Amino acid sequence: MTRGDLSTEGRQRDVTGVLLGLIVLVFAVPSILVFQPLGAGATPAALLGTVLFLWWASTRLLGDDEAVSRVRVRPIHLALLFFAAALLLSNWAGNFHARSALETSSADRAVLIVLAWAGVTLAAADGLLSRRSIDRVLHALVVGAAAMSVVGFLQFFFGFDIARFVSIPGLTPRSDLAFIQERSIFRRVAGTAGHPIEFGVTLAVILPLAVHFVVAPGRDRLHRDVVFLVLIAAAIPMTLSRSATLGMAVAGGILFAGWNGAQRRKALIVVPVFAVALRLFVPGLLGTIRSLFLNLGNDPSIEGRTDDYAYVQEFFVESPVVGQGWGTFIPEEYTTLDNQYLVQAVETGVIGILALLTLFAVGFSCGRGIRLRASDEQTRHLGQALAASIAVVAVTFLTFDGLSFPMVTLTAFLLLGVIGAFWRLTVAEHGMVVQRDRTRRGTHDAMASHTGDLADPA
Repeated sequence: MTRGDLSTEGRQRDVTGVLLGLIVLVFAVPSILVFQPLGAGATPAALLGTVLFLWWASTRLLGDDEAVSRVRVRPIHLALLFFAAALLLSNWAGNFHARSALETSSADRAVLIVLAWAGVTLAAADGLLSRRSIDRVLHALVVGAAAMSVVGFLQFFFGFDIARFVSIPGLTPRSDLAFIQERSIFRRVAGTAGHPIEFGVTLAVILPLAVHFVVAPGRDRLHRDVVFLVLIAAAIPMTLSRSATLGMAVAGGILFAGWNGAQRRKALIVVPVFAVALRLFVPGLLGTIRSLFLNLGNDPSIEGRTDDYAYVQEFFVESPVVGQGWGTFIPEEYTTLDNQYLVQAVETGVIGILALLTLFAVGFSCGRGIRLRASDEQTRHLGQALAASIAVVAVTFLTFDGLSFPMVTLTAFLLLGVIGAFWRLTVAEHGMVVQRDRTRRGTHDAMASHTGDLADPA
């Protein structure tokens, strides 16, 4: 796959720099700081996402760039359209039901958040025009996650909460959530995320990318990339989160399934060594995490999650197809649902659930498709890593209301956009390879036919 820019025009329209700025906003600005008039989801990164949507829409109106339009079928675009349409349909249909003033304002703000998510995905999918741009964005995600992990270490080991000292004019905290909580005998940390679960799941989503930059065939294994991987992997257990641990397991399982025998043998050595080292440096941490899973039957938080099913059913049966309206199931008026698919069931009905699952399924399938179409092992490995990241999002959304947390949500939609760009480049290159092969075969057949004619004058 080419690592250079596709064209001079492509260089002018490549949005790598803007996306790098987006990543800085996602990780450097605590996600509880928002522009209050636009609601709890109006983080600086989300506002930039809205600007990106306007940029993308304007470029579509002014005409397509040849580098972008050469691939006609764009699965990520279609899945995103289905997802956004389902949310907006539920929002419109909800107007025919009685709503409180708080629900109405929340539903209106939710539309802006959908545009921000779409803007991030579409800008990445159509604005990353080279493999080099894709690698830069993905590596920046790893660096951002590693930097946030350092914040988590300071919180975990020293109780020093640097995120508390971040203050930006015009932004106010959307809640009084603490960045450091307690679970068992340990501090439970959140980095710059709004909650330890969001912190841990975000790291788990980025973990496959960190692994890629260390173990992918053909890559220079820089010491800094190894450090980034260790920081991210070590910080995940410090969130003391079942969701994050589950995400870590999903990421590792999918990567392991795509590795060859030598890579698997190395992993079977490195992972136990890492676990032993973590146990020596933080005695009791792994045991505490293990007890979180062994004592599921006695955990009040698990009981609360299971009780949600009966509660949700009462709302779901009232409007099972399109739900009561996107953005209207407000915790202040109802309750917090620790399962994004339950939130979808209430707010957007069956259509919304299918749309969200389709978005994840298409993202995962495109990652796998990149792996199958790629001509080099490094690209194949990155396709598998991206598929693993999307799988982590899809699975962990069963354990918390992920779309309510801006850091993990913007990370997920950015990765979907990167997959869209990567798919476009891979399919275009695959098509050129196939065309070259056909041309060579045609030339060979023509020469063979011509030779035959010369050999047989009759």
